[in-house]
Amino acid sequence: MIALVNVYLRRDVYWVCTNSKALAGFWVTDGFETVELAASDLTLGEAVLRARDAARAGIPNPPRSGPTPFQPVLQAAGVKNWAQFVKGTVACQVEFELDRVIVVPQRRDGPGWSARREGSRVVDSPDSEQLGVAVHRVLDEAS
Repeated sequence: MIALVNVYLRRDVYWVCTNSKALAGFWVTDGFETVELAASDLTLGEAVLRARDAARAGIPNPPRSGPTPFQPVLQAAGVKNWAQFVKGTVACQVEFELDRVIVVPQRRDGPGWSARREGSRVVDSPDSEQLGVAVHRVLDEAS
């Protein structure tokens, strides 16, 4: 996987989150933008591509204590913690490979999420609108 973007649908807003790879090899949320539910497939797809393009490799490992890397998202959403953010939220993971994109629905699994591969959509070399269509469909089916 070359890049990873998480998309959360929470209260009629898409939260499109950039993930960068930390020195220790795990993915860390390090940016986001919001897109209104009524946005076109093109607009949502463009936001996902911007998140992919903002991803970096080799960022410092986050500190073990203190605010989490997801804290800016929580603050912008007006919630105190992860549990409040995910309540009523549906999510998908957008995995970028060399010549294709896999949009994977996420299922609540205790305090976090796990991939539900059987509902995935694979799109070969998608443009922004095709990518937006795939994300919309996966999240619609997950809700």
